[in-house]
Amino acid sequence: MKRNRIIWWTFLGLTVATLVIGGLGGVLLLRNVERSYVEIQVKANAEQAVRLAGVLEQELATGQPASSVEERLQNSLLASPHDAGGFLCLLGGSGRVLCHPDAKAVGMQMDDALVFDLQGKGPKTIGDRLASKEGGAGLLRGQNYLSDTHIIFQQPVKGTGWLVSVHSDFGLITQRIALLRKRILQVAIPVLGLLIVAGTLVA
Repeated sequence: MKRNRIIWWTFLGLTVATLVIGGLGGVLLLRNVERSYVEIQVKANAEQAVRLAGVLEQELATGQPASSVEERLQNSLLASPHDAGGFLCLLGGSGRVLCHPDAKAVGMQMDDALVFDLQGKGPKTIGDRLASKEGGAGLLRGQNYLSDTHIIFQQPVKGTGWLVSVHSDFGLITQRIALLRKRILQVAIPVLGLLIVAGTLVA
């Protein structure tokens, strides 16, 4: 009888301890999944934007006309398959789309589009960012193209009014985060159960 009571209280104590520790750890992990995923996406977008801006700067430094550089970039974008969840484009000093993988988007005005910081604060317009030659990451909201919200990274092209803008569909990223969280829970719950059983047996 006494042995059964010890086993019962050990099981109960280990269950509570495992659930508390595992629960707190799980909450922290799931909260950080979104932030980490977004940071990884921003870094990938930044690498693309900086690389393309550097290429454009080198081409212009050789004396090539801006119109020729634009045309070559547009042809390259049209010829390259792109993920519907992400794309890059080139904006002019007036906020007009100069180059885009979807030819229908060329000429679209983006100067009034709103950009928030990654915490949702702001906003600034694309026009303001162009005027101040400000680049960096942000959330572009209120767009009807592909998704209402994009994670963007914009890089000014030195010596021009251009802004290289790399976009990722935030809605698609949110779906991927939700799927990742679901898979984490699918693994975590059986592991917690095994820890409880193993701890009781050892005790």
